[in-house]
Amino acid sequence: MKIFFSTRKLEKLCNTKKEANKKFGDKNAKFLFKRLQQLKAVNQLGDFKFDKPHPLKGDKKDQFAITVFQGVRLTFFAIEPVKDESNNIIWKKVKK
Repeated sequence: MKIFFSTRKLEKLCNTKKEANKKFGDKNAKFLFKRLQQLKAVNQLGDFKFDKPHPLKGDKKDQFAITVFQGVRLTFFAIEPVKDESNNIIWKKVKK
């Protein structure tokens, strides 16, 4: 799965061990990098077998989330969403 970041600051945080350690501590930074590697390793979200990716509701309706560690989760939106006949995103088919 391809992962893009909404800001350069977030991208640096998620791709730089020093930044992640400073923000989250060594143990939690390792969980973050592990979760990102797991996401990058799958072709589409439906192949992701860790945690439970789940769609969000309300003003975050077109986003989904996965837990990284206690109190912290990654939230995403699909760059190329696949939708069903009711115009709902089929999260299992998201690739970017």
